[in-house]
Amino acid sequence: MKSAPWLFLSLFFAAAVLPTGTAAQEMQSTSLIARPSPVFQMSSTDLEGKTLDLGVSAGYWFGGNVVIQGFDVEKDGAFLLRIFADSYLMPKFAFGGYFNFSPYSQDGIDITMFEFGAGIKPRFFLAPDVAIKPGLNIGYRFTTSDIEAAEISALGINVSVEVQKALPGVLLFGEFGFLSQPSGGNADIEVTFAPIFYFTAGVGI
Repeated sequence: MKSAPWLFLSLFFAAAVLPTGTAAQEMQSTSLIARPSPVFQMSSTDLEGKTLDLGVSAGYWFGGNVVIQGFDVEKDGAFLLRIFADSYLMPKFAFGGYFNFSPYSQDGIDITMFEFGAGIKPRFFLAPDVAIKPGLNIGYRFTTSDIEAAEISALGINVSVEVQKALPGVLLFGEFGFLSQPSGGNADIEVTFAPIFYFTAGVGI
Protein backbone atom coordinates (compact mmCIF):
# COMPACT_ATOMS: atom_id res chain seq x y z
CA MET A 1 0.00 0.00 0.00
CA LYS A 2 2.90 2.41 0.74
CA SER A 3 4.09 2.09 -2.87
CA ALA A 4 0.72 3.04 -4.34
CA PRO A 5 1.31 6.85 -4.30
CA TRP A 6 4.69 6.39 -6.00
CA LEU A 7 3.15 4.14 -8.62
CA PHE A 8 0.42 6.73 -9.27
CA LEU A 9 2.98 9.54 -9.61
CA SER A 10 5.09 7.44 -11.99
CA LEU A 11 2.12 6.74 -14.23
CA PHE A 12 1.07 10.42 -14.15
CA PHE A 13 4.58 11.55 -15.10
CA ALA A 14 4.77 9.09 -17.99
CA ALA A 15 1.41 10.23 -19.33
CA ALA A 16 2.34 13.91 -19.04
CA VAL A 17 5.84 13.72 -20.56
CA LEU A 18 5.67 11.01 -23.22
CA PRO A 19 3.50 11.85 -26.28
CA THR A 20 1.05 9.18 -27.26
CA GLY A 21 -1.71 8.66 -29.77
CA THR A 22 -2.53 11.69 -31.94
CA ALA A 23 0.16 13.86 -30.36
CA ALA A 24 2.86 11.35 -31.23
CA GLN A 25 1.59 11.06 -34.77
CA GLU A 26 1.53 14.85 -35.17
CA MET A 27 5.11 15.11 -33.93
CA GLN A 28 6.21 12.37 -36.30
CA SER A 29 4.44 14.05 -39.24
CA THR A 30 5.98 17.41 -38.36
CA SER A 31 9.45 15.92 -38.22
CA LEU A 32 8.97 14.24 -41.59
CA ILE A 33 7.77 17.48 -43.19
CA ALA A 34 10.56 19.54 -41.70
CA ARG A 35 13.26 17.07 -42.71
CA PRO A 36 14.55 17.92 -46.22
CA SER A 37 14.37 15.14 -48.76
CA PRO A 38 17.86 14.02 -49.78
CA VAL A 39 16.48 12.66 -53.05
CA PHE A 40 14.98 16.04 -54.02
CA GLN A 41 18.13 17.89 -53.05
CA MET A 42 20.28 15.58 -55.16
CA SER A 43 18.03 15.50 -58.20
CA SER A 44 17.67 19.28 -58.33
CA THR A 45 21.25 19.75 -59.58
CA ASP A 46 22.45 16.20 -60.30
CA LEU A 47 22.05 15.34 -63.97
CA GLU A 48 22.73 11.64 -63.41
CA GLY A 49 19.46 11.36 -61.50
CA LYS A 50 17.35 12.76 -64.36
CA THR A 51 15.27 10.38 -66.46
CA LEU A 52 13.61 12.99 -68.72
CA ASP A 53 14.69 16.26 -70.37
CA LEU A 54 12.11 18.73 -71.66
CA GLY A 55 13.42 21.89 -73.27
CA VAL A 56 12.84 24.80 -75.61
CA SER A 57 15.52 26.92 -77.27
CA ALA A 58 15.80 29.74 -79.77
CA GLY A 59 18.66 30.89 -81.93
CA TYR A 60 20.01 31.45 -85.41
CA TRP A 61 20.07 29.18 -88.46
CA PHE A 62 22.84 30.39 -90.74
CA GLY A 63 22.48 31.06 -94.43
CA GLY A 64 23.62 28.44 -96.89
CA ASN A 65 23.39 26.97 -100.34
CA VAL A 66 20.19 25.16 -101.43
CA VAL A 67 20.13 23.09 -104.62
CA ILE A 68 16.85 23.36 -106.53
CA GLN A 69 16.63 21.12 -109.58
CA GLY A 70 20.40 21.33 -110.03
CA PHE A 71 20.63 25.12 -109.56
CA ASP A 72 22.23 26.76 -106.53
CA VAL A 73 20.07 29.20 -104.54
CA GLU A 74 21.11 31.07 -101.39
CA LYS A 75 19.06 30.61 -98.23
CA ASP A 76 19.21 33.61 -95.90
CA GLY A 77 20.06 33.28 -92.22
CA ALA A 78 16.96 33.12 -90.02
CA PHE A 79 15.41 32.60 -86.59
CA LEU A 80 15.21 28.97 -85.40
CA LEU A 81 12.97 27.56 -82.64
CA ARG A 82 13.57 24.06 -81.27
CA ILE A 83 11.49 22.03 -78.78
CA PHE A 84 12.52 18.59 -77.56
CA ALA A 85 11.71 15.80 -75.12
CA ASP A 86 14.36 13.18 -74.34
CA SER A 87 13.76 10.07 -72.23
CA TYR A 88 16.82 8.35 -70.76
CA LEU A 89 16.79 4.60 -71.39
CA MET A 90 19.89 4.54 -69.19
CA PRO A 91 21.84 7.34 -67.46
CA LYS A 92 24.09 7.94 -70.48
CA PHE A 93 21.72 7.31 -73.40
CA ALA A 94 18.45 8.99 -74.41
CA PHE A 95 15.82 8.56 -77.10
CA GLY A 96 13.47 11.43 -77.83
CA GLY A 97 11.44 13.58 -80.16
CA TYR A 98 11.83 17.15 -81.44
CA PHE A 99 10.15 19.97 -83.34
CA ASN A 100 11.89 22.64 -85.44
CA PHE A 101 10.41 25.88 -86.75
CA SER A 102 12.07 28.53 -88.91
CA PRO A 103 10.71 31.33 -91.13
CA TYR A 104 13.33 32.22 -93.74
CA SER A 105 13.79 33.77 -97.16
CA GLN A 106 15.15 31.91 -100.17
CA ASP A 107 15.89 33.70 -103.44
CA GLY A 108 13.47 36.46 -102.41
CA ILE A 109 10.66 34.01 -101.52
CA ASP A 110 9.33 33.85 -97.95
CA ILE A 111 9.20 30.27 -96.66
CA THR A 112 8.25 28.74 -93.31
CA MET A 113 9.88 25.45 -92.33
CA PHE A 114 8.37 22.89 -89.93
CA GLU A 115 10.00 19.63 -88.86
CA PHE A 116 9.06 16.73 -86.59
CA GLY A 117 11.40 13.88 -85.80
CA ALA A 118 13.20 11.58 -83.40
CA GLY A 119 16.75 11.34 -82.18
CA ILE A 120 19.25 9.28 -80.22
CA LYS A 121 21.58 11.08 -77.81
CA PRO A 122 24.41 9.75 -75.64
CA ARG A 123 25.35 11.87 -72.63
CA PHE A 124 28.85 12.51 -71.25
CA PHE A 125 29.31 14.01 -67.77
CA LEU A 126 31.92 16.69 -67.16
CA ALA A 127 30.67 17.17 -63.57
CA PRO A 128 27.57 16.05 -61.63
CA ASP A 129 25.73 19.16 -62.89
CA VAL A 130 27.38 19.60 -66.33
CA ALA A 131 27.04 17.31 -69.35
CA ILE A 132 27.54 17.23 -73.12
CA LYS A 133 24.81 15.52 -75.16
CA PRO A 134 25.50 14.97 -78.88
CA GLY A 135 22.62 13.72 -81.00
CA LEU A 136 21.67 12.26 -84.35
CA ASN A 137 18.17 13.42 -85.37
CA ILE A 138 16.07 12.25 -88.31
CA GLY A 139 12.75 13.86 -89.19
CA TYR A 140 10.04 14.80 -91.65
CA ARG A 141 10.42 18.37 -92.91
CA PHE A 142 7.93 20.44 -94.86
CA THR A 143 7.60 24.06 -95.90
CA THR A 144 4.73 26.46 -96.52
CA SER A 145 4.82 29.55 -98.73
CA ASP A 146 2.69 31.97 -100.71
CA ILE A 147 4.41 30.48 -103.77
CA GLU A 148 3.06 26.97 -104.29
CA ALA A 149 6.23 25.81 -106.06
CA ALA A 150 8.21 26.53 -102.86
CA GLU A 151 6.08 24.14 -100.78
CA ILE A 152 7.92 20.86 -100.37
CA SER A 153 8.27 17.83 -98.13
CA ALA A 154 11.65 16.36 -97.30
CA LEU A 155 13.87 14.12 -95.22
CA GLY A 156 15.81 15.97 -92.54
CA ILE A 157 19.04 14.51 -91.14
CA ASN A 158 20.52 16.68 -88.40
CA VAL A 159 23.35 16.59 -85.88
CA SER A 160 23.19 18.45 -82.55
CA VAL A 161 25.58 18.99 -79.64
CA GLU A 162 23.97 20.20 -76.41
CA VAL A 163 25.89 21.49 -73.38
CA GLN A 164 23.80 21.26 -70.20
CA LYS A 165 24.13 23.02 -66.85
CA ALA A 166 21.74 21.99 -64.06
CA LEU A 167 20.57 24.54 -61.49
CA PRO A 168 17.96 23.99 -58.74
CA GLY A 169 14.67 23.56 -60.55
CA VAL A 170 15.89 24.47 -64.06
CA LEU A 171 18.18 23.21 -66.82
CA LEU A 172 20.19 25.74 -68.83
CA PHE A 173 21.72 24.67 -72.12
CA GLY A 174 23.34 25.85 -75.30
CA GLU A 175 23.27 23.90 -78.53
CA PHE A 176 24.98 23.97 -81.89
CA GLY A 177 24.72 21.68 -84.87
CA PHE A 178 23.46 21.51 -88.43
CA LEU A 179 20.34 20.75 -90.45
CA SER A 180 20.70 18.91 -93.75
CA GLN A 181 18.29 17.74 -96.45
CA PRO A 182 19.59 14.88 -98.60
CA SER A 183 16.20 14.28 -100.20
CA GLY A 184 13.12 16.44 -100.76
CA GLY A 185 10.94 18.40 -103.11
CA ASN A 186 7.50 18.21 -104.66
CA ALA A 187 5.95 16.80 -107.82
CA ASP A 188 7.80 19.31 -110.01
CA ILE A 189 11.18 20.01 -108.43
CA GLU A 190 13.85 18.44 -106.22
CA VAL A 191 15.21 20.51 -103.30
CA THR A 192 18.23 19.41 -101.26
CA PHE A 193 20.97 21.03 -99.21
CA ALA A 194 24.18 20.04 -97.45
CA PRO A 195 24.62 20.72 -93.71
CA ILE A 196 23.74 24.30 -92.71
CA PHE A 197 24.82 25.19 -89.18
CA TYR A 198 22.80 26.70 -86.34
CA PHE A 199 23.17 27.64 -82.67
CA THR A 200 20.53 28.08 -79.98
CA ALA A 201 20.22 28.64 -76.23
CA GLY A 202 17.35 27.65 -73.97
CA VAL A 203 15.91 26.35 -70.74
CA GLY A 204 14.42 23.04 -69.69
CA ILE A 205 13.38 20.87 -66.80
